[in-house]
Amino acid sequence: MTNDPLHWLKGLPWYTLGLVLLLRIGVAEANFVPTGSMQPTIGVIDVLVVNKTAFGLKLPLTDDLLLQWGTPEHGDIVTFDPSHTDDTLIKRVIGLPGDEIEIRGGFLFLNGQRLGHLQRDGLIAEQLNGHRYLTRRARPRDFMPVTVPAGHLFVMGDNRANSADSRYFGFLPMKRLRGRAVARLFSSEWFSHPQAALTRFGALH
Repeated sequence: MTNDPLHWLKGLPWYTLGLVLLLRIGVAEANFVPTGSMQPTIGVIDVLVVNKTAFGLKLPLTDDLLLQWGTPEHGDIVTFDPSHTDDTLIKRVIGLPGDEIEIRGGFLFLNGQRLGHLQRDGLIAEQLNGHRYLTRRARPRDFMPVTVPAGHLFVMGDNRANSADSRYFGFLPMKRLRGRAVARLFSSEWFSHPQAALTRFGALH
């Protein structure tokens, strides 16, 4: 076993490494996903393109907006800097201000309406604002109804059984947002199923 913690970088396709370097100096950035909280949608060490100006333009090194021209929508995958950790996290927007969120019997309810249906192996197919995706069922813990306050979001990982999200750290202030994930540069399937990984290039599902 190698002692180099970044040895897996040598296995990334060349286009991924090149785009990472280019994006870092622009209005977008490439984010490595270090955990499985967004599985099965996003795998561990997947690389995503994040639009840093999706919602507005911030003052450098602050959470203060100079200009705002967009707001998150249901189903968006966003990155943000939470107050409880120095790590940048990635989750899906489930609740907007005024929404009521509940988990009952492992299913997500938005404003009293159940979003998903059980498929197989504990996976639930959900559809939210045109986004279609699979989640891992949250069992056995239910989540009592809460209403999202103004200026905040309720965010969750698609891996509902193993995700530290708004169920644990509370509502996310919108000012903490970094951007919206818009495409996949690299799939962790590259190492085991390169053909399948190529089909997931660009897609976020």
